[in-house]
Amino acid sequence: MSAGPPSAPPAVAPPAALAAGILNDGELILLAVRPSLWYILLVSWPVLAGLAIVAAAAWALDRGGIWDLPLRDMASFLSVVALGRLVWAMGQWLGRMYVLTNRRVLWILGMLRVQVHQCSLLRIQEVCLTGSRPERIVGVGTLAFVLRERPSAPPPAAPADNTGGPTDASPEDPDVLAPDIPLPAWTTLSRPREIQQAIEHAIHRVR
Repeated sequence: MSAGPPSAPPAVAPPAALAAGILNDGELILLAVRPSLWYILLVSWPVLAGLAIVAAAAWALDRGGIWDLPLRDMASFLSVVALGRLVWAMGQWLGRMYVLTNRRVLWILGMLRVQVHQCSLLRIQEVCLTGSRPERIVGVGTLAFVLRERPSAPPPAAPADNTGGPTDASPEDPDVLAPDIPLPAWTTLSRPREIQQAIEHAIHRVR
């Protein structure tokens, strides 16, 4: 008895209107996930750490009598900046979704102005589980996609003759039509190994 597809984390259903706009005929969503909530802290920590250093330096200068600073006002300002960065990161998290279909992997980015990046499963050579040190500390990971070389473009069709034939080629190979993606990765995933296995299973089936 053959083994079924590997389990994956609970999917996040994309909005119906968005799903209808990104799916082709016969295409099915296999998995839709957002980054872990740790994403909010991981993208914000450089700013938060910088604010903490500024606050500590101001406190030390004031306590040492080197510089008389309005600590209360400064603390209020730094708190507002920190809160603003966290709110901005929350918006980034809400506007980021990764989708696996039976044909493609997709990156859906943005809330008001949605951008969809895609890559055919046929172009993916390998799915690598990676992660920065902060990601490993909190138990999340990133999936990077190693792409196969794009095949050469098909030669242009001959010009139409007087019978009214087609004037240009219409390749249907999704591997040829898939756009280039600069740094394809699904970042800050909970249970990344299970998601990796789900993607690898989908690639195996499409081939």
